[in-house]
Amino acid sequence: MVRESSDHTATINDLCFDSKEEYVSSCSDEGPLVKNRLFTDKRLKFKYLHPMKSLALDPDYLRKSNRRFVSGV
Repeated sequence: MVRESSDHTATINDLCFDSKEEYVSSCSDEGPLVKNRLFTDKRLKFKYLHPMKSLALDPDYLRKSNRRFVSGV
């Protein structure tokens, strides 16, 4: 499966997949953190005013209702 995204306009600094490989998250130098569900069109975008350098999803991301993640500058 090939999927194209235009969510970022600057360098992507980190990609992270959940343990079931259903979500991919990305962060970049222009600020937003984006979470995409790979097999649907569901997408969440979190806007930050500074470059995001790293991120991680909770290993139980899909099983928990709070869907936690961390990100850093």
